[in-house]
This record gives sequence, C-alpha cells and structure tokens, in this order.
Amino acid sequence: MTLKENEKLFNQVYQLEEEITYLQSEINNPKLRDEIKQLHLEINDFKFQITCKDISLTDTKNEFFIKSEKITEGVIRIDFLKYKLELKNVKLTTKNIGLSLAKENLEDSLTEKKDELAKIKNDLSSKISSESEVLEEADSKENPGVSEQEKDNSNTKTT
Repeated sequence: MTLKENEKLFNQVYQLEEEITYLQSEINNPKLRDEIKQLHLEINDFKFQITCKDISLTDTKNEFFIKSEKITEGVIRIDFLKYKLELKNVKLTTKNIGLSLAKENLEDSLTEKKDELAKIKNDLSSKISSESEVLEEADSKENPGVSEQEKDNSNTKTT
C-alpha cells in the first residue's frame, strides 16, 4: 500500500470514529431517548390496532360465511319447494286430463244412450201407429155402420 492509500484509510477510520462518538452521545441524549420511547409506544399502538382490525375482519368473515350458508340453505329449500310444487302441478294436470277424458267418455255414452232411446221411441211410435191402424181396420170391419166423423170424434176424445 502506498502512503496516499494509508492516509486515505486513516481519514476514513477517523471519520467513522467521529460518527460513532456522535451517535453514542446522541444515544445518551434524553430527548432522543424520549422520542425513541414515544416511537416504540406508537409502534405498539399500531400493532394493537392492526390486531384488533384483524380480529374484526375475521369476525366479519365468519358472519359473512354463516349468512352465506343460511342463504344457500334457503335457496336449496326454495328449489326443493319449487320442485315439489311442480311435481304436484304435474300430478294435478295428469288427473285433470284423466277427468276430462272420463267426462268425454260419459258424454259419448250419454249421446249413444239418447240415440238408442230416440230409436226405441221411434220404433215404439211406429209400432203404436201400425197397431192403431190394425185396430181401426179391425174395428171398421166389426162395426161397418160407424161413420168417419164418429171415428174422428172418438179419436179426439182419446187424445
């Protein structure tokens, strides 16, 4: 090493020693100590506030989770009730269709029975008419002296 380098190093060491001396004197300075204590108190206060906020955040997350679960349960229940309602609706629709078909069958049967009754009525009317004609012919053969007017009068009385 050269002399200049030694001198330079010596100057750096001297400056460092001065800085160390100054810092040591500052450490013993009561104002600085009080400031350091105050800063430590503030740091502790901030740590406490952070801890409280963390606890509050955790509580809020738990409440949110519980409410979210309740909402999910409610949605599941609503979906289940919708399903049950749709199922009942399908059953009622099926029953309604069955009743409509039964009603149509009954109406068809009623129409058939009315048609049969009308046919029987026509047949009976025809038989009664032909039997009346036969009776009148037989009556006119047995009572040849009865006039047509008397027959009309007797028919009017019976009707």
